[in-house]
Amino acid sequence: MASRKQPFKAITHLPEVSEETVYHFRLLRLIESSHPDVFYTDSEDKIIQCGHHCIIKARYPQLLEGSFKKRRGNHYYINLAKTKKAISGHSAAFEKVMGYVYSGIVDWGNHSIDSAVEIVHIAKAYGMVHLLEANKKFIFDNISIENVFQVLSYSNGLGLEEVKKICIHFAMNNATVFFSAKEAKSLDFDLYQELVGILADLYSAGKAYQFEEPNITEMDPIKKHYKLMYNSRDESGDISIVLGDKSTKGHKCILYGHSKMLDEQIDAADSQNNTITVDKLKFPMVNQEAFEEIMKFFYYDFTGLELSAVCRMYKYSMETHLTRLTRILEHVMTSSATTAKAVPFALEVSLKQLQHNQNLAKKLQEKTIIYAVRHFPDINFSHLAEMDPIIGLTMIQSIQGILRDYIRSDTEPYYIDIINKAPITLNESSPPPRPGTKSPKKAKRKSFKKEENL
Repeated sequence: MASRKQPFKAITHLPEVSEETVYHFRLLRLIESSHPDVFYTDSEDKIIQCGHHCIIKARYPQLLEGSFKKRRGNHYYINLAKTKKAISGHSAAFEKVMGYVYSGIVDWGNHSIDSAVEIVHIAKAYGMVHLLEANKKFIFDNISIENVFQVLSYSNGLGLEEVKKICIHFAMNNATVFFSAKEAKSLDFDLYQELVGILADLYSAGKAYQFEEPNITEMDPIKKHYKLMYNSRDESGDISIVLGDKSTKGHKCILYGHSKMLDEQIDAADSQNNTITVDKLKFPMVNQEAFEEIMKFFYYDFTGLELSAVCRMYKYSMETHLTRLTRILEHVMTSSATTAKAVPFALEVSLKQLQHNQNLAKKLQEKTIIYAVRHFPDINFSHLAEMDPIIGLTMIQSIQGILRDYIRSDTEPYYIDIINKAPITLNESSPPPRPGTKSPKKAKRKSFKKEENL
């Protein structure tokens, strides 16, 4: 059996995807370093593709058929020449199939009709319905007189009746061009006779070739699969993340590839009982609830990130160089609704952690303070205990200053009610001075200085 050190092909050509698309195809770009444990081999036991057992099992467990576990390193080996001999020669197509397993997408921009035929062969062998339907549709949309003879011969040799029917449908609808082409005479004799017989029957019956156009009826449940992985972490996770006196489990391959610093921590965890510790002194705002929100993002690109969790995790994301996650957290800060729960953390981030992005800091601070003024009684200020005391004081002073402005303008008496209910109240016996007036204390100090100068 080949050792793990033998070279194998890593997938490098998958397309960029939107924020809503599952992001795990990145693992296939750095497969050699992301702790793979499943290895597919050819007839000579050379590794031609590899992956991660937990992901393949969650997505398409049938791809693990015929695997055996090698004791050293708990690695799984699958010899395609023995388990799926008919598809063992489709190494490039199998690479694309593995890309689909991880990401739920097919790289149509780098797709050919020949590879689509081979993927149909693989998808049919493993019962991958959506992938099968998508590639049949691709073949139907791209069949032409230039490629129909090659596709027809290839699909006939592989026994793919679905693809063969697509070619026959094209031939019957373009009979004059098809049968007069020189390539038609180079077809296998039995295949050519079959086509001529079909054409003769249709001509005598005066009917069209019975054909149902390929259609995608079943969508791939990729996010459901990754959610199941997320929910099964306690049983199948291979790494623990410790936060204070609590911990959560995860899969190395899911956490790997997001940042160099996190990758180094995962690699070092092998010698530390597979444990990563989050420094609570360095990241005091990180708590279990917030980290679970971010774990959802790691697993299935969770789009419902809540503002309080985003703000709690921002410093951690920045300092561990989780670039893509940081970009998404900043987007959530700008676009998501403010909540009473998020107010203290949003203000700490805007006042202390966004010095590099003053535009975002201003937007976040303004919308948070406006929310705080309008919902002052609902805000739980007990969270101030977790914050820098100077930031907490600045936050209260900022809100208080806005409240004063509303009192001076006398526009919305509702805010007077907020002040009466708020834990920090203004001294009603000393109303704020009107614009343009001087306070008695300042006037007295100024007069005293004049007397000294005389």
